[in-house]
Amino acid sequence: ENLDIYFEVSDSSQNGINGGAVDSTEDGADTETDIREEYEQQSLRESETMKEQIEREIETYGIKNQVEVDFNAEYVTLTLNGAILFDSGRAEVRTDALPLIDKIGKILENYDSNIIEIEGHTDNVPIYSGKYEDNNVLSMYRALTVADYIKDITSLNPANIKPSGRGE
Repeated sequence: ENLDIYFEVSDSSQNGINGGAVDSTEDGADTETDIREEYEQQSLRESETMKEQIEREIETYGIKNQVEVDFNAEYVTLTLNGAILFDSGRAEVRTDALPLIDKIGKILENYDSNIIEIEGHTDNVPIYSGKYEDNNVLSMYRALTVADYIKDITSLNPANIKPSGRGE
């Protein structure tokens, strides 16, 4: 949510300041690498903290067995089994899955300033209906359906919700 990394980069070859040491490379490549590594480590720590917060909320809502949470330095992922949400070849959310999405929506409201990407996936069964051209199109409709529902039930900024289809 608040990925703010503060650091000062000075030209240590001119002023000799780098934590009391002079940069041994003329181009400052070591300093740039150190800064990049520190940025990645900080990002990883923030993602891990967010993951832990979300896992506590998931446990509070009693949906621990229905949601998998993972993270990397760039984002935190919540994965719901598509079979819980959709019937095969369909983009309409199953009625019995709406309470699960309601709970996910409440959790996501805590991260209103973040970009929330909702990915739709499908199974590997080829589509033979005229409604969806193929599984890629179906996956996009699934993402749109969930994104629209989340927008309707939460106070999240719609500009921060990004649906995307991923096919199988």
